[in-house]
Amino acid sequence: MIDLIIRNGTLVIPECGLVESAVAIDRGKIVGIGDSTCLPRAARIIDARGKYVIPGVIDPHVHLGTSPEQFSSLAVTESRAAVIGGVTTVGCYLRDKGSYLSSYSDYMDTIRNGVYTNMCFHVQISTEEHLSELKEYAEKIGSNTFKFYMCGNAGIVESASDGFIYAGFKKVASLGPNALATVHAENESVIDRCIEEAKAQKEDGGLVDWYLTRPSFAEAEAVVRAAQLAKAAKVRLYCVHMTSEAAMQCLKELKRENRNLYAEATSAHLGLDAADPIGLMAKMIPPIRSKEDKEALWQGVREDIVDTFGTDNVTRSLADKQLEKGLWGSKTGYAVLGTHLPVLLDEGYHKHGLPLKQIIRKATMAPAKIFGMYPQKGTIQVGSDADLVIIDLDMVKKVAPALIGSCSDFSIFQGKELKGWPIMTIVNGEVIAEDGHLTHTKGNGRFIPRHA
Repeated sequence: MIDLIIRNGTLVIPECGLVESAVAIDRGKIVGIGDSTCLPRAARIIDARGKYVIPGVIDPHVHLGTSPEQFSSLAVTESRAAVIGGVTTVGCYLRDKGSYLSSYSDYMDTIRNGVYTNMCFHVQISTEEHLSELKEYAEKIGSNTFKFYMCGNAGIVESASDGFIYAGFKKVASLGPNALATVHAENESVIDRCIEEAKAQKEDGGLVDWYLTRPSFAEAEAVVRAAQLAKAAKVRLYCVHMTSEAAMQCLKELKRENRNLYAEATSAHLGLDAADPIGLMAKMIPPIRSKEDKEALWQGVREDIVDTFGTDNVTRSLADKQLEKGLWGSKTGYAVLGTHLPVLLDEGYHKHGLPLKQIIRKATMAPAKIFGMYPQKGTIQVGSDADLVIIDLDMVKKVAPALIGSCSDFSIFQGKELKGWPIMTIVNGEVIAEDGHLTHTKGNGRFIPRHA
């Protein structure tokens, strides 16, 4: 007898589309796909009639604090929000000022102690020490992904020079063809100047004022520059959180010549524009932009300029956000793991009419392939890990912080009705969340090593 069978649902298999079939699970793996009468007997049978069964969503872009101490808390609460929202694997960016060789074991201990999603690490390279140890990070931490900031965030992360980034890209390339450089692409000097001029003219403002201080051409120019550096270094390049029509136009041209260039858009930038009444709660770097930019991102999804969906989750409370300090003093960041999949379904499937297969492919198989986890993750195949989500495309819920499962006390989508929600999340073969609630008091997520 096997552990579990899901029957009467429609499987969304990224490689082939919608399939009316049952799926069998045993010992954390998918062991059969076919008519339920042809599958072994199971200890539990789940009836998914009228629903869709998708691979577990992979969010490749998550921040869970800037130290092992912060990570130990947020990894539990935010992975809880993730699985309730249908995300089963997250890529966490490590951001230490010192050597990761002395801290990565603390991060691993947190995962072993029980988190709700699977996790892999991306390592930020920002110092000469990091650069000199990069190869050791690949070997000892089990990460083949490294991040570079062309434009930082004051007090949080410093910008890197083009020379440093080029040296880093070459180091990543030397690890092998599966290694990947990721980049935060904005032109620092342009943005610094724009902010300086805006502060001289305005004491305060809103989201529109914020995005005008980070003009879209500063993002587009940096994308072109990063692509040139990557081409010279012969490294695969992943551009995180693209936000603008200008960037989409550049990427469309660049990707015609470079098959190793990938672009990500976040569910926040795909779900909001700067006129939204949520205001500075949605202050972020890079910024939420105009309605026209948002529509250009969705067109980029449709045309496969955008390869993947992320969140760029940076969990904050309202007290930590410090909205009382206004445009210039409030902090960037918000918790969005719990709304990631519902926003993609509401905006992408229902409002923009994109095929469900295309949305699910970019949320599952595409990041699994790019980040070296496929076919273990990101698909529904015999032998793949049993990370599955059952979704109800017709379910409508009004977003509230308590609904999401995060430790944050606000959501940038609060008060909005979203159509399309997960009703069950299975991680490594176990039902972890059902009907918006956890079914386990401790998670069964695992670390996913990836080697170059």
